[in-house]
Amino acid sequence: MTEAIFKPLGMTGSSYIWRPNFDSLTATGYDAKGVPNDLWKPKEAGAASTLNTTARDYALFVDAILNGKGLSPSTLHEMETPQIALDPNCRICIKQESKELSKNLFWGLGWGIQRTDGSIALWHWGDNGVFKAFVMADPAAKSGVVMFANGENALDIAKPIIDTAMDTDSLAFAWLK
Repeated sequence: MTEAIFKPLGMTGSSYIWRPNFDSLTATGYDAKGVPNDLWKPKEAGAASTLNTTARDYALFVDAILNGKGLSPSTLHEMETPQIALDPNCRICIKQESKELSKNLFWGLGWGIQRTDGSIALWHWGDNGVFKAFVMADPAAKSGVVMFANGENALDIAKPIIDTAMDTDSLAFAWLK
């Protein structure tokens, strides 16, 4: 990731393994009762959960996606194409069959996709306990918003921020619950 993504995009504050300089750069995370939590400092990379990054670095990544930097047109097309419709009543549906599928929310290649009124928006979220993140991007407008927060309940305030910034009704929050 460092050679293929981080360095070419100028993402100097990103790593899947904890770096000593992160100690002074990382906010304290707070649980639902406002109690500070110890930092989790991953020693091994895990694609789904150990990315340590800054909002600036993640915005550089989103900009690369929106502008096709380092991506073939076919890869970018697959990222923006709905591949699998989401079950609106189930976030992790491994042990049950879907009873219905969303007409607006899908998985693309690495991104959630929201399709409304003929337009699409890409979205993704991060949930590492007391640290939360949400990103939404509009490929047609080449704009987006990245939100990082250090509270267990942070996604509760994310929807109005994202909706205002993107001038939309971000449907993913109902699915995330």
